[in-house]
Amino acid sequence: MRALWIIAFALSTVASSAGATDAPLRVLFLGNSLTYTNDLPLVVEALSASSVRHIRATTIAGPNYGLEDLWREAKVQEAIRSRRFDVVVMQQGPSALSSSRSELVKWSKTFGAAIREHGAEPALYMVWPSLERMGDRQRVSESYRIAAKECGCRLLPAGDAWQAAAKAKASISLYGVDGFHPSREGTYLAALVIWAELTGEDPATAPAELALRDGSKVKIGPNVKPVLVDAAKKAMR
Repeated sequence: MRALWIIAFALSTVASSAGATDAPLRVLFLGNSLTYTNDLPLVVEALSASSVRHIRATTIAGPNYGLEDLWREAKVQEAIRSRRFDVVVMQQGPSALSSSRSELVKWSKTFGAAIREHGAEPALYMVWPSLERMGDRQRVSESYRIAAKECGCRLLPAGDAWQAAAKAKASISLYGVDGFHPSREGTYLAALVIWAELTGEDPATAPAELALRDGSKVKIGPNVKPVLVDAAKKAMR
């Protein structure tokens, strides 16, 4: 059995009163290593420190997990039924192939119905292909857009932001050493899109230096941040 990577701070907290202006947006992230590499959910949370609405992130993810794998995990079902979340962000692999696109659509719809039934909003975190399969970028985008439309989920187009950054031809490596998982800059860009889409904040207002809840730090260079902000804005249009 594959081990789940879980950061479940919010699972043990008492739900905040509905309508409280100081209540954080409670977000559950479900995915695989494209979610937990570089602590993406905690980067999203740290970006919100300067927002009107703060985000409190919880993560349940497993290596190489697809949405079907996540659906079959008792911890995931428990979290969805808990009604402790405002938004549930789902993530699968690139899903460029017809078969994986079908799976993405099928399980997004299944998750979406259950998430709404238990009082939260479903959202899809669009990822990107590996460096070896850069020609799949458009199909990855199409797969996530189709799935979001079919399930009525909010789309978080991080993959499109990666495309926009690549077209800018800046000397910024969004990929890590394996050519698939994100570098710190790649994670920051994905988090920037997710944070801005969930809170309505302008990506340009995001801090370049972040202190994560686990004690780690993220710092984006002054020449890098404008490129990432521009890419995020283009993806969100």
